[in-house]
Order: sequence, then structure tokens, then C-alpha cells
Amino acid sequence: MMKHWSCSLLLAGCVLVSGQLRADISEQDYQLLRKAKAQKVRKIVLNNDGADSRGSFTREEFLRRRTAFTPGMVDTIVYCIGHAGFQQIIGIPSGETSKYLKSVDVLQMMIDFARQNDQEVFASFRMNDVHDWRHTEAKPLMSSWKRGNRDVLFGKSVKEKDTYYGFWTALDHEQQKVRDQHYNVISEVLEKYDIDGIDLDFSRYLPLFKKVSCGVPATAEQREMMNDLIRKIRKKADEMGRKRNRAILISVVLPDSFDYCRDLGADIEAWIKEGLIDIWSQPEMFQLNTLSQAITQAKKYGITFLPQTGYPYPAERQQNTFLPRNVPSAYYAKAAAAWTAGAEGLLYSDIPCKRALSTVVKRDNSQLARLDKRYFVTPFQWEGPSSHLASGESYLTRPIILPTSPYYIVPGMKTVLKLELGEDPDMLLKPDAPEVRGVIRKSGGSKLITISSNGKKWKRTGSDSTYETFSIPRGALKKGVNDLVLTVDPRIDVSHATGLFAPLFWKGQFKRYIYRWFASEHPQAEKITPEGLLIQDSGKHDKDIANVAIAYNERGEAMNFVFECKVIDSDDDLAVCARAATGKYYETVALRKDKVKLLNSGFEYQLDTTRFHKYQLVISTRNLIFRIDDEEVYRTRQLTKCTTPEACIKNFKSPATGIMNTISFIIGSLSGKGSGSAVWKSAASGTIPGGVALADLAVEFTYPENHPAAPEDLQFVNSNTTGKMLQSSAGFGAEMTAKHPVKPRHWIISDGKHVTGYTFARDGVKVYNSMPIGVMLNDQQLHCWQVIMLEDRPALYCDGQLFHHAMAPLDYKDPGFWRWADEFMTPADFLKAYGKNFTAAQKNIIKNGGSFVTPETPGSVISLKAGRK
Repeated sequence: MMKHWSCSLLLAGCVLVSGQLRADISEQDYQLLRKAKAQKVRKIVLNNDGADSRGSFTREEFLRRRTAFTPGMVDTIVYCIGHAGFQQIIGIPSGETSKYLKSVDVLQMMIDFARQNDQEVFASFRMNDVHDWRHTEAKPLMSSWKRGNRDVLFGKSVKEKDTYYGFWTALDHEQQKVRDQHYNVISEVLEKYDIDGIDLDFSRYLPLFKKVSCGVPATAEQREMMNDLIRKIRKKADEMGRKRNRAILISVVLPDSFDYCRDLGADIEAWIKEGLIDIWSQPEMFQLNTLSQAITQAKKYGITFLPQTGYPYPAERQQNTFLPRNVPSAYYAKAAAAWTAGAEGLLYSDIPCKRALSTVVKRDNSQLARLDKRYFVTPFQWEGPSSHLASGESYLTRPIILPTSPYYIVPGMKTVLKLELGEDPDMLLKPDAPEVRGVIRKSGGSKLITISSNGKKWKRTGSDSTYETFSIPRGALKKGVNDLVLTVDPRIDVSHATGLFAPLFWKGQFKRYIYRWFASEHPQAEKITPEGLLIQDSGKHDKDIANVAIAYNERGEAMNFVFECKVIDSDDDLAVCARAATGKYYETVALRKDKVKLLNSGFEYQLDTTRFHKYQLVISTRNLIFRIDDEEVYRTRQLTKCTTPEACIKNFKSPATGIMNTISFIIGSLSGKGSGSAVWKSAASGTIPGGVALADLAVEFTYPENHPAAPEDLQFVNSNTTGKMLQSSAGFGAEMTAKHPVKPRHWIISDGKHVTGYTFARDGVKVYNSMPIGVMLNDQQLHCWQVIMLEDRPALYCDGQLFHHAMAPLDYKDPGFWRWADEFMTPADFLKAYGKNFTAAQKNIIKNGGSFVTPETPGSVISLKAGRK
């Protein structure tokens, strides 16, 4: 983006000094001042979440927690001053007093510190925080403003929620008094504090309107309500900025899609076009587009987009994978990809101490150039886009690939995934080039997925039932966005495919966790009979329905829905029906006594449905196929997206998953006043047989200088189990020569002062009972492993090369969410945590020094030694 600095020299007779003017200025000159400040380089922006305000503290302690270490690294501090609906940790008349409100003014302390250290401070407002959703009268968590205005909430209690999306304590912004209260609080902060900007954090949380949370997109009238609020805030910010001769900026935190935001009711594109906001920040929840798309979209309008690159929530439970995201290499990869995509700054959140900041945060690609990196197709995600908006996943331009949300690669179809890289391809041609490895996590067979990029096929180097590794040839990857093409051999024996077909109801029994929305007045709305599952809808009022449904996490290029049904009676197209949604498209099969209809496609087929028939829908990204009794009766390329208003399921409450419109299978009735009954012999959904569930895909760059050879002066003595090894000796170490195990093996090392341990499984290596290190497949070869306790930080070597160096512990454990492993502990702490896992002899070694392996499988460990360097 072009930087226009000419206005920073002389404006209408007023001199601009450090973002301020020395005299009263006109509106025109102020806007030039604001524009210059908005275009200032902010390489690192840190949102500290306000967690440093908890508990008792002095000024020095407050700053030490999350601020004192930021100068020279962080340009702008975004300070969260409120939680859960107008509960403020600062004192202003309109703000509800939080239990964290102190006698000291934390925001003013932050401003004073920033002014002394050439930093900016933005006050951050959570626009719809719902951390009070556990509120009860016995345990009050809501602010008094919310308690006194219960009519503006989405629901009456956690058990009386009548919306699909959002928590019951969310604020309905259709109510004027909600918008007025937002303005009042923000206005008073602007008047009281000399801040550089305000941050409107819509990601805490995204639903804004109760009607939208019932499953329909926001209307033009609702969007205009929010537009008017932003205009008022902008006007107030400008008024106070002119008064202080200091431009005040506005940043917003919203998803990286104009369409998604517009349907939420936050028309960020209109705000940008009107010049109402200055910075657009990405939430930590999910990513809808590539970084390149989002940054290009923002630059088109001359606004800064800040990618989220440092939130400490991983996308999966670390213990359940050998490809963790909460490690420095994954943060480096996100940052490198963002800088390469054209980012002008990066957003980090919840970094609690100097050690975490210096480890994770790098200010540009020159610092990142030769650091190990682990790039993911889906870099982060801890919520889904359909958790906040009906059919939210339909706004994705890139599939989500996560252990919790697998994506099926199906036979005969190409799946294209986008991977953004920050590495320079010329680096791969140099003598000191990094090793480049692709790693996938999957289920459903082995040696099935073929990957190519840039016209070059990746070479498989290892495989088992869960992970596969690949070497990536030169020229297969480029800087920026890469299209990875994945295929599955269509000739596979489908009888061996696993996990690809999920029965909902089968052979007289429910087979999966299901949802029931029975508001029917019929005494037996659901009943299992000898013929199958009888579902009956009496049709006495709009909400008198009966159905059984499953919302599932499987996604894919093609989805398969099969059911057997016999109609007893039906007076409405939705009285007996099956609705299938794939994440992108949906179709509803309507069963009348004399015909079958596809309601979206307009297809009708004459059939006596009072007898059992087998029905099958196959919905792919290319077409829809409909079969009856295994015979194809209809095919179309005209597919209906889940984002259409008609796609929103009406008349009943959705479960908290919030994805029923988008990716689900529902059988029974959706008719409201219509009535009908039918027997369902079976119902199942899944992907095309023979596919493979892709649970993760990463590309790792490993630079040789980061993995030096083990010291040559290592000397080890034979291990013993007497517990009388050398204690606390400098350079204490241990050595194990063994084959990779089929079942987990634990190796414990102690120098009598500190203890560390590692778990070796068939798929990879972990810190004992904690952080996964990486994928290492069982190759049945002997490997020599060595551990050296250097400066109390263990280093693990494999066959003479550094495999893993423990991260230093955080120098401040605060109430935030950053999680790193305790990779070394005192013997007392280690035994307190894990003592029950060991024998008396093993505990003796832990206390006094030595090394041992458990369980001791004969023949698996060839030698075990311990000693000093």
C-alpha cells in the first residue's frame, strides 16, 4: 500500500510533531493527521487480554506481568478494559464495576508506560462478551446493567435459550439501549483517557442480533443500526482527537470475509468505504480466506489488515497429535506466511512474559529466514464459522483440515488445498538448504493419498495407519500460495476402507450421538418398532415437529446419504422428509404417498412410497446424484448453497454446535403445521467408499544449523538401578540404543537435581506425559538416542543430531492461556506429578540420578547408559 507522508510536514500552518499538531486544526487537516497516523508502521501489535489486572499488585508487578518487556519489540499495545457486558476494570460512570476493578487505574498506568517507551495504546472493548453465560442467581456473573435489562439478552437462562447461535447472555444490538450503552462507555473512555485508538473487538463474540442468531442473515436495516453506531463512535473519536491534537484511530476485530461480516450485521466493507475505521484485525477463532486474499482485499481500500499469528490456543489437544501447533516453529511459519502475503503488521495475543515474547515473536522475515518452521494448511482454529452464523462454513474459500474436523479425500476426485509459505524457493538450491518434509495425519487405510504441487509429485518416505511422511522435490513449492493436489487411487478395495460411513439409525438401533427436537404433541412421536424407527408428526402448530438429526464433523469433495423409508401418511412436503447438507450444498428429499420430490432441484418422481424403498443422495462439488433402489433416477449440476435464506431451518431450536444448516443429516419432519408419519429402517451418511479422512497436513522446513551434532566428548558409564548415580554433575547425560517401539516406551533421565523424560510411540516422540515433539514413524532401525542436561535444559539427540531442545520455562505464570510443557522438573515435583507410575527402584533413580526405561520389553532396548559429559 502506498504510504502518503507528505501530510506529515506542514498542514495549513500547523506543524505535525510525533503524530500531534501544535494548534487547533480544521476537520480537513485532522483527517490528514489521522491518515498519516493510520499508515504508521506497526510491525507487532499485542493484545494482552487484560489478564494482568487480576489479583493484587503494585504498579511494578502490574507492568512486569505483561508489559515491562515489550519496548523495542511491540509497537502497539491493545489493552482490554472490559468483560462480559459493560463490566469495566477502570472507573467510568457508565461502566459496570468489575470485580477486577482496582484502586489503581490500570489503563492510565498502561498509557504512562507507553508514552515513556514510544509505544501506542489502544483501549479494547469487547462488543458482545459472554463469559457470564454460567450466571445464576446463586452465582451472579452478569453485570448489573445486564441484570436490569434482561429483555435485551438472547435468552432467559442457560436452559431457556431460543436462538440457534450465540450464548444466552449475548446482547441483542437491535435494541437501541444496547447500542446507546456501547456508545456511552466508549465515549467516556475517550473523554477520560489520552489514548491512541480504540479497538472494537467483535470476536468476543460474533453474534450481534438475536434474529440473526435464529438462523437468518442480517437485514439492511440491522446493518444500518451498526453503521450508525460506528459513525457515532468515529465522530466522538475525531472530536476528542482534535481537542487533544492527537489523532485517535479505530480498529475492529472481525473475520476476514466481507460477506460473512455483512450477514452477521457488521458491514465492515461499508465502514471502510466511509472511512470510519483505520485497522482491521483478524480474530483468533478461524480463517475463511488465504492471508493473501484478506490482505489484498484490505489494501484495495487502503486499510491495514493485521493477521492473527500468536494466539496461544492450539487447534487441537496437544496430547492427541504428534503435529502440535503450540510450538515456536508453527508460530514462525504463520508469521513468515503473513509477511510474505504482504502484511504490514502482525497481531499477537496473550503473551505473558519476556521469554515467550522473545521466543515466539520475530519482527520480519529477515529474523525468521533460517528458523525451523511448520506450516499448516489450517494454521489455527478453535471455533467454527458455523458456530456464529447459519451456514457459516459456506463462506470458506479453503477447506478446514483439523483432527477435530477431518476432510475426506475421495476416489476419482481431486482435492485442492491451499498452503501459504514464507520460504524463499532459491534457498532450497543452496548447499545449506533446509530439509523439507510433508506430513499428513489421516485415518482409513495406508499408502492411499497422492500429493503433488507445482506439477511435481511428492515422494512418500514413511507410512502407517495414522501418519504419512513425504519428501518434497525442488520446484514443488513456491513462495506464497501453493495449490496442493490430493488424490486417492480409485482402484482401492473399498471393503477395507474404514470410518467412511456413519449410520445414524441402523438395524433397529441408534448408532451415533444424535439430536432430537420433538416438540410434537403426539404421544408417541418416536418409537422403535419391529419394522424400524417410527416418527410421527401431528401437525397441530408451527413448532409441532418430530425428527432425528446428526451434525457431524466429516467434510469432503463428495458426501453420501442413504436411508430406507416407508411412508404411512403425509399431507405436506416437509411432513416426511430427509435433509442432507454437506457444508457447501444441501438438498431436501420430500416423501408423499405417491411421489418423491427434491425440493431444491424441482425434481419429482412417481412412486408408491408406502412400501420400503432405499434412497441415496450423493452431493459433490460438481453435481448431485439421486438413486432409488440403487438405480440412478436423476442427476444435476445445479446445486443449492447452504447460504441461501431458504436453507435456514425453521421452527425449532438448534443445538449448541450451530452447524445444522450447514453440515448435517436430518430425518423425520420439518413441516410445522403439516402432519405425517413414516417408518425409517435405516439412515446413514458418510463419504464415498474408498476415501481417506485427512486430519492434518503440514510442511516442515528444518535448517541444519538448528540441529547441530552431539558433542564429541560424551562419555557414559553403564547404567544401574541402585539409585547411586553421579548427582548434579555438569553435563550429565544418558544414552539409549533401541528400535522404535510398537507400543509406547517411556525413558526417564535424572541427574539428581532435575528430571526429564520422553515417550516414544510408533508414530512419534513426546515429552513425557506432555508436549508432542514430532512425527517419527517406526522404521525398525536401531537408533542411538542421547540426552544431555545442559544448564538445566535437556537436549535430545538422535543418531548424533539434535532432535529437540527443551524450551526454557516461562518466567511468569499468569492467569492467561499460554501453555508450554514443563519439560524438566525437580525430582520432588516429578514424583508428586507422576510417582504412581513408577516402582520403588525407579523412584530411587529419579531422586538420586540415573536413567531407566519403562516398560522393559525384552530385546527392544539394546543398551542403556548414563554418566557425565
